[in-house]
Amino acid sequence: MLRRLRSTGLLAGAASLLLALGTTGPADAAPQHQRFGTGGNLVAIVYEHMNFQGASLSLYSESCVFGEQHQNLPGQWNDQISSIRILGGCDLRGYEHTDHGGNVARWNRSSSYLAHWNDRISSVGFRI
Repeated sequence: MLRRLRSTGLLAGAASLLLALGTTGPADAAPQHQRFGTGGNLVAIVYEHMNFQGASLSLYSESCVFGEQHQNLPGQWNDQISSIRILGGCDLRGYEHTDHGGNVARWNRSSSYLAHWNDRISSVGFRI
């Protein structure tokens, strides 16, 4: 009986320790980072959450000339952008719909929160 109580006590202690320390799983994984576009110029990084948090997508371009290569964002990024880090001297133009449709907004500097444009961008382009 005493052995049974000791083993039960050890199990309870181990379970308490696991609960206190937590467990790792998908929720604890680092945010995902992806690359999109062609060319060697990193012109912007977009983030799924405000303050440059969460998953990110690096936008590459041959140049800052508006082109077809960044026409539509990858499907999982449609209407998911909440902050933008502008790099490389380009302006980013965000469009409300695919194929450069709908309303358009322009950013020439980083923005930690897109306010009215939060989770509304479906396609992008670049200009000097």
